[in-house]
Amino acid sequence: MPNFSTSLQVDDRLRLKTAATSNTIHLRSSRSPPSPCPGRRIQRQTALYPFRKIPRLRRSNNLTARSSLLRHNNPTQQGSSDKTALRFSNTAATNPLGSEFKMIHQAIVSTWGEAPKYVEAPSLPAPGPDEVQIKVHAVAIHPVVRMRATGKHYSTQELPHIPGVDGVGETVPNGKLVYYTTFQQGTMATHLNLPRSAVVEIPCANGALSLDDQIQIASAVNPTASSFLAFHARVSDLPKGFTCVVLGATSASGRIAVTLARERGAGKVVGVARNEIALAAVEGLDEYIVSNAREPGKTDFSSLVKDGVDLILDFVYGSLTHKLLSTLPTPRPLQYVEIGQLSGEPLPIEGGVLRSKDITMRGAGMGSWSLRQMGEAMPELVRIVAQGKLPRQATRTAALADIERVWDEEGDERVVFLT
Repeated sequence: MPNFSTSLQVDDRLRLKTAATSNTIHLRSSRSPPSPCPGRRIQRQTALYPFRKIPRLRRSNNLTARSSLLRHNNPTQQGSSDKTALRFSNTAATNPLGSEFKMIHQAIVSTWGEAPKYVEAPSLPAPGPDEVQIKVHAVAIHPVVRMRATGKHYSTQELPHIPGVDGVGETVPNGKLVYYTTFQQGTMATHLNLPRSAVVEIPCANGALSLDDQIQIASAVNPTASSFLAFHARVSDLPKGFTCVVLGATSASGRIAVTLARERGAGKVVGVARNEIALAAVEGLDEYIVSNAREPGKTDFSSLVKDGVDLILDFVYGSLTHKLLSTLPTPRPLQYVEIGQLSGEPLPIEGGVLRSKDITMRGAGMGSWSLRQMGEAMPELVRIVAQGKLPRQATRTAALADIERVWDEEGDERVVFLT
């Protein structure tokens, strides 16, 4: 990042070119910057910048460079002392694979909790041997995406932050339609370079998917993944015809969990939520319990005492969960899986509740399963969603360019941005 005392314009003082054989960018300065130390002569230098790693320049050049400048961040970067702008021209450079560099766009969160802004950014370099370049079609705002954008989610990295954890797009240059997911970088951008392991080709029964189908996949895979991976990696040895309780059964993820529990062999599925009308409309429930909206800890779970429960999938957490675990006598082993925290409450639980029951408690989220397990599950998960076997998500679309305006709008529909 430059720290010169005079403005530096790249178009006339820097020449950016690539060498296809070495996959490097040669950055040559036609003018040496003034010395930060008076009386010390600075020799003209040439720095080589590999795409994968940009080495630090010698201190005498008083110039530092970051790979994110070439790959991810805004096209205008400022020095810390004199706010000198370094602008990379996108007209003279070409990708080692032969395609021209073009500017892309990204959504950027600069301050935790504020709506993302749609900004221009330098084009991506050619993908590495283990990467795929993707032209983004659709990307959704999931609850986890909003939580990460506040800086309060355990998987959140540092600012600036690019929102998004998944999406639907096409590979460049062969145009295969794919779903992708990653927590290592944001996905709300017009183009992405992603590890091949994070990308799954979408099966197309008739050879093509409509835009509406792509929107459904972009909105539904993430809420489906929570309970799908819970069954895949966090539940074991359930009895035949098991009884499953879904806390938060009217949420998008909860509705899908009800369907998945039935497909996984549940003999009885009980839904729990605050809205009785919405509960009655959830497909696949055998029974439902309306929770106490004002005081969840006073919800009546007595109807579950006689027959007991084998599995709890919890999207709510907090005092509602405490009351359920305290009520159940668990005449047989109980598996509890914590998936979400819609209540926003902690779970204070007495030791006696755990000692007096045969309860196995697990969490289901990034970190609780391995990347290998996730990779094994994703093709089947995408196939199930693409085939329309699960409840359709209520969605509304907007242009990614309008993200700052749309971000804080309220509604029951899941917002899907189109690029």
